[in-house]
Amino acid sequence: MIAMLKKITVISSTFSGPGKVDDFEWMIDQPESERTLFIFNDNEEYFDAFVSGESTGSSRGGSNAAIHPFRKMSPPWAAGVPTGKSGNRY
Repeated sequence: MIAMLKKITVISSTFSGPGKVDDFEWMIDQPESERTLFIFNDNEEYFDAFVSGESTGSSRGGSNAAIHPFRKMSPPWAAGVPTGKSGNRY
């Protein structure tokens, strides 16, 4: 069996303002983001709700969590990584 390798490019970003590169909510609607998986810092409560199938886990949040609904797509366009709980960072 021959393995097929696919190229994956990882690009880091830091939010610098709305409506431009690094604003995930804006970027996800841009044609060049068509094959992009946005990985964002999530809070544990929303992450757990998403994993449990609760609607709050995929509801639009604030800031970069505005792209919560895009993790329900097939294939997903967004993936949250828990970075804190109850307003506190790990």
